[in-house]
Amino acid sequence: MTLHSKLSAFALATFAFVANPAAAITYNVDLSIGNGTVTGYFETNGTFGVLSAGDFVAWELTLDAPNLWRGTPDVIGTTTASSGISLLPNVGPVTPTGLTASATQLTFDFSGNTAALFSGGDHGNYFCMQGARTGACSSSFNLMAIGFDAISGNAEEQTLTGNFVFAEVAPSVPAVPLPASLPILLAGIGALGWMKRRKG
Repeated sequence: MTLHSKLSAFALATFAFVANPAAAITYNVDLSIGNGTVTGYFETNGTFGVLSAGDFVAWELTLDAPNLWRGTPDVIGTTTASSGISLLPNVGPVTPTGLTASATQLTFDFSGNTAALFSGGDHGNYFCMQGARTGACSSSFNLMAIGFDAISGNAEEQTLTGNFVFAEVAPSVPAVPLPASLPILLAGIGALGWMKRRKG
């Protein structure tokens, strides 16, 4: 292979890589928080590692809790007016959000000084994860919450520490294997056809 053809092959491979950005990934949510639940999905642009708010393509969550404000269940997300995502970084020079993605799951680090707030906009309700900081969804530390309740504060909350998986990609359905006898059957049909053609 000449140098020119090698360079051409490299250029084509580079173009193919750049022209095909990461595919969107949908992560399913099915959480219990106290007496409440959060179900739904997050769709990202396929970014792995630390996520920013701009990496979320779509999301929709159904919040269910006994004292949830505006009744229950309440659906929040990109289909709800004024819904929003706030990812609050560490205080100081280091600014990861604590929210990371892999090919199979979304994880939040409750030990970091970070928070992730998925708000319901006009609905007022929200799903929040808060590490070692205050002010995002509570004056407490290290919690996951559904808010608001009918009186004040979070409708439900749960204390957590360390890395926590809050959404996962649904497992793919394995392909149905072909019957072991299928190749023999096809070979038999082919043989019959060949014999019929030979007689004709």
